[in-house]
Amino acid sequence: MKYKPRPLQTEWVNLKVSRGSQALKILPFLDAKVLKNISLETPDGVREVTNLDEIERILELDQVKMASYLDLSEFFVNTDVKKFFHFEKVYVRYPEISLESLVAVKEAFTTSTHMNCFSLGKYEMDNERFEEVFGKALDYAYKEGEMILYETKKWYFKIRTSKQQVLEINFILMIRRLTFKRVEIADVVENAIVRD
Repeated sequence: MKYKPRPLQTEWVNLKVSRGSQALKILPFLDAKVLKNISLETPDGVREVTNLDEIERILELDQVKMASYLDLSEFFVNTDVKKFFHFEKVYVRYPEISLESLVAVKEAFTTSTHMNCFSLGKYEMDNERFEEVFGKALDYAYKEGEMILYETKKWYFKIRTSKQQVLEINFILMIRRLTFKRVEIADVVENAIVRD
C-alpha cells in the first residue's frame, strides 16, 4: 500500500517567497477544502517589487480557486484581471492596468453577490481619463479635528444585486491605492452621487 500524506489543514497561509515557483512547492500540500485566505509576501528586507512568476499556475491550483481572500500586493502580477473575480477580497499590484480592465472590475462588482474588496496598490491614475470613464469624482478629506490625515477621490455605483449596498471606488492620493469596495448605503459620504 502506498503512503499518501494527508493535506495540511489550515484556513490561512502567509508565505514569504521570492518567486511564485516557491509558493507552488507549498500550496498544493494544503487542504483546498479548508484553506480560505492566501497571502504571498516578499521576504523581510526585500524592497524591490518584482513580477510574480508562475502566476497562471498558481491561479489554477484548487487551493487558490477555492479561497475567498488573496493578497499578492507585494508583487507585480501580469494576468487577466477577470481571473481574480471569484475572490471576496483581493489585493494585487499591476505594473500597468488598462481602464478597460478597471471597467471590468466595476461591472463585476455591480453584478456580484460575493465581491467585497478589490484593491490595487501603487496605481498611477490619469485623473482626466479616469473621470471620462467613471464620471466626476467626489474629493474627500479624512480629518482629525482640523488636521487633514489624507485625501481621496470617491465614486459610488449601484450594485444590481443589493438594495442596501453600493460600490465605492476610492483612490487614496498619498499612497496611490485604488480600491473597489462594497459599502452600506448609510456609509456613503455626504453630497456623493450614486451612479447606475
